Amino acid sequence: MLQLITAYLLLITFFMLEFLLRKDKTAKSLNESEADMKSTYLIGLTVFLVLILSVAFNFLGIGKFNNEIISWFGVCMMVIGLSVRTWSMKTLSKYYTRVLTTTEEQEIIKRGPYKIIRHPGYLGTMLTWSAAGLAMQNLIIFVVGTCMMVIAYFYRINYEEKMLVDKFGDRFNDYKKHTWKILPPVW
Repeated sequence: MLQLITAYLLLITFFMLEFLLRKDKTAKSLNESEADMKSTYLIGLTVFLVLILSVAFNFLGIGKFNNEIISWFGVCMMVIGLSVRTWSMKTLSKYYTRVLTTTEEQEIIKRGPYKIIRHPGYLGTMLTWSAAGLAMQNLIIFVVGTCMMVIAYFYRINYEEKMLVDKFGDRFNDYKKHTWKILPPVW
C-alpha cells in the first residue's frame, strides 16, 4: 500500500514539475504548430488514459500482483525518471516546450543529458509512467502504460526530428550521428 501511495505522489510531482519548470510563455503554450501534428494531444490523452486506467484497475484489483521488491524497484525507477525529466527540462530551459515548435534564436543543446540522448525528457516521462505500473504492483498498467507511452512518443519523436532537420539541417543531422534517440544502445 505504501508503494501505491508513493507512486501516486510521484505522479502528482510529475504534474507539478510541468508547471514549475516551464520557463516562459512559449514553453507553457498549448498553441499547436504545424510541426506538432497533434502529438501534444496524443501524449496528453495517453497520460490521461494511463492515469484513469491505473486508478480504475487498482480500485477494482484488476491486474494486481504481490511483489514488494518489484514494487520498490518501480518506485526507484519513477524517481530516476522524474530526475532525468527534471534535468532535461532545466538543461533545455525555455526551449523545453509542450508543443513542437522552434524559435528564431533557438540552438541545438549538446550539454547535460543531451550529450548522449536527443530526447532525455521523453525517456524520463516514459520511465516514470511505465515504472508506475510496477510500483503499483499492477501488471496490466505496466504493460499497457509502457506500450501506450512508447507509441505516443515514437510518433512525437518522428515529427520532432523532422522539425529539427527542417530548422537546423546538417547541424542536426551531425548531432544525430553522435547521439541516441532515447535509450543507448537500443534506440
